[in-house]
Amino acid sequence: MKEAYTAVSKGMVDALYAASIYYGGIVPAAKSEFLPLTWASPEDAYDLFYNFGYMELLREANSAKGVWLLGTTFSGSMGFMTNFEVTGLDSFKGKKIRAMSVDASLVRELGASPVAMPGTEMYAAMKRGTIDGVIYPYYILNTYKFFEVTTCVTLPGIHTPNMVDLYMNQKLWKSLSPQVQQALERACQEVCLLSALWSEKWNNDAMITAKKKNIKIMELNEADQAKLRTIARADWKKTATQSPELQKAVALIEKFLDSKKAK
Repeated sequence: MKEAYTAVSKGMVDALYAASIYYGGIVPAAKSEFLPLTWASPEDAYDLFYNFGYMELLREANSAKGVWLLGTTFSGSMGFMTNFEVTGLDSFKGKKIRAMSVDASLVRELGASPVAMPGTEMYAAMKRGTIDGVIYPYYILNTYKFFEVTTCVTLPGIHTPNMVDLYMNQKLWKSLSPQVQQALERACQEVCLLSALWSEKWNNDAMITAKKKNIKIMELNEADQAKLRTIARADWKKTATQSPELQKAVALIEKFLDSKKAK
């Protein structure tokens, strides 16, 4: 996946549709898109991106690498799906969980072992017992037939929602007329709004499947949710120290979340 971003920056391909979680090593600010337990809904995420300066910040960071960030889309909530029963956060101790980027730190804080692997390998790994669970969009209960290897879904999600970005080679972007640029950005923003609606549908469809397949849906109690948020916030602070641009991104997200609490 890292090669794909490099290919866009060098003009080997014109555009790329992918999750930024794979590019934090190239664009540090990209890690901020996958900080655990940030925005509470697609509507909040949209507000942060388009009304609070987050899109501009990410565009500046990607632009430095020769890539233009056209926009983002939401693709459902992303959380724990496991082959063991979860009764609380203590249930994760000693387990092996597929987790990437900052999620790996969260998993480690829960006493579990984070495992990095491509999404295409998760089903087989769950079936063989190589891993005990994943943090991934809930919709894979349907699309990846994860209902066959999952016994428990844990709420709330770690990313609500998960997002996927659309990138374009910057030289190609600059070669377009202002009218075409505006049309593309407007279209991306409209698709982002639509994806907020579809994001909820994908979540609901996944939970319907879970119930039909007798998969336990476990919602963490308030104490465990508070503990999880505390762990996540501490991980944000650690992550922010990795680079100035990442620190700036984390600070913006924290400011946004604080503004939501104040209302």
